[in-house]
Amino acid sequence: MTNHDVAVPEVEVARYAAPRVSVSPVTQVIWPEPLDKRSMPGQYQKVLLDTRTGELRFHENTRHLEPWNPAWKATNDVPRETWNRWYPGTGFAHNGPHMWFGPVPQLLSWTVDSGVEELPYLDIAAANALLHELTPVAQALMDGLFDGGGDLDWSAASARAGRNIRRLVSETTDRRWNSQTGTLNTAAWPLVRSPPPPRKEPGRPAEAPSASRTKRASPGGRPKDAPGAGAAAHRS
Repeated sequence: MTNHDVAVPEVEVARYAAPRVSVSPVTQVIWPEPLDKRSMPGQYQKVLLDTRTGELRFHENTRHLEPWNPAWKATNDVPRETWNRWYPGTGFAHNGPHMWFGPVPQLLSWTVDSGVEELPYLDIAAANALLHELTPVAQALMDGLFDGGGDLDWSAASARAGRNIRRLVSETTDRRWNSQTGTLNTAAWPLVRSPPPPRKEPGRPAEAPSASRTKRASPGGRPKDAPGAGAAAHRS
């Protein structure tokens, strides 16, 4: 050993005995039009992952469908249980680095990019398809965690999986998951939820894309039993 050599002790840290990821199916989605002519809700759809149980589920913030209490002069006045119901979990900080300094939160959340014409809100089929696509990535995140004696700690593999989930919900990169290599192809490509331009064949008018995938449905087209006429039923 030279003067420049430093002995570094090896520390064994147990891998987390992660449960298998289970998906809670989406059976309904809420109406995006807000109450009382308030501004549009923006990105209110999220994906949640419980790192203790492995539950992967779709969440929609119902804040825009619930009456605002006049006593709430600021967001700090909103009761904690109400706020946590609207915004459950801890947002995954894909840019770091402060997230890596503490234990892994029990409930992680990712915001789905949506709410504009080129990125419409997910309907039931699209939400379930997204959860199905995220399942192997969420499992990779879980399997890479360390058990720090009660708390869970991040690994580089788990952090990468979390960032891949962010890529998948942000629609900014290639969504194709390679099950053989366990990696995501992150080469940039066009937004996938935007339908392709209609093809116009000679002598035939171009077909318009489906309204349900390209723009918000009109209130008159909403099913009578769809949430949103009053305070929506909460679904976490």
